[in-house]
Amino acid sequence: MGTRGIRTATIALSCALVPGLTGAQLPEALRLKLERQLKLTAERPERDSAKFLEADHIEGQQDKSIVATGNVVMRQRGATIRADRVDYSVAEQMALATGSVRLERGGDSATGPSLRYNLDTDTGNMDSPVFEFPKTPERKTSSRGQAAMALLEPDQKSRLVRAEYTSCPVPRDDWFIRVRELEIDGVSNIGTAYNSTVYFLGLPILYSPWMSFPLDNRRKTGFLAPTFGSSGKSGF
Repeated sequence: MGTRGIRTATIALSCALVPGLTGAQLPEALRLKLERQLKLTAERPERDSAKFLEADHIEGQQDKSIVATGNVVMRQRGATIRADRVDYSVAEQMALATGSVRLERGGDSATGPSLRYNLDTDTGNMDSPVFEFPKTPERKTSSRGQAAMALLEPDQKSRLVRAEYTSCPVPRDDWFIRVRELEIDGVSNIGTAYNSTVYFLGLPILYSPWMSFPLDNRRKTGFLAPTFGSSGKSGF
């Protein structure tokens, strides 16, 4: 790729065709053969999808390592990384993002000073993340919070260490949960908190070594996140 500044780089697999050869001239190993039974290959859309990298300046070797600086946007199906700088190892499929980092994954987002993310396994970690789970047709309300560290796992799962979580709109924190560890399952929309304390209007009102609560409209046994509103019959 060289050391010249480039605006957009695309990393993808390609097939090469050799012109001038007919089927009869091809070696036996390269000729098309009829398969009598249809075989379905396992789907791997996340790992095998192309990766797109945009930045003000890109340098390095495309098949080894790449350094992108200035308004960096790195995209792969299911995940987008935005940062001031991204160091990308092609062999390890590892991206190290620093400076105003924002990770968007499955509609959810997290911002922080640094991110280490494996594009092949969809795993990584982010320091001091501020996270947001937006409102969707399946989720009754949006939620947000912050943590000392986020451990990112496949299938839209994550673990938040020393975290605070609330569904109150910014900047209100009428209630929030302070936990040692919070597990978020973005597929089943379930949150599981360990060693947690519920605060209401700044005062601790409940401690539990374990609690589980839904992130969507479904009800389940456990802690139900409170919501506030008013109506003509019942008032506030």
